[in-house]
Amino acid sequence: MITLSNLQPKIGSRHRRKRVGRGNASGHGTYSGRGIKGQRSRSGGKKGLKLKGLRHNIKNFPKLRGL
Repeated sequence: MITLSNLQPKIGSRHRRKRVGRGNASGHGTYSGRGIKGQRSRSGGKKGLKLKGLRHNIKNFPKLRGL
């Protein structure tokens, strides 16, 4: 019988946290996955677009007439 005490995650479903900035041998050294230049590569840069793809969705959505 399955209860909360004996549940186990599915094999291969757990992801390890990406450790950036731990040397070039780790694969995420030097620029730590940020690229070289640009606002988002800097320490105070914005993290991602809040409205990513929202304008595209709004333009494609049909306008509701008469409401």
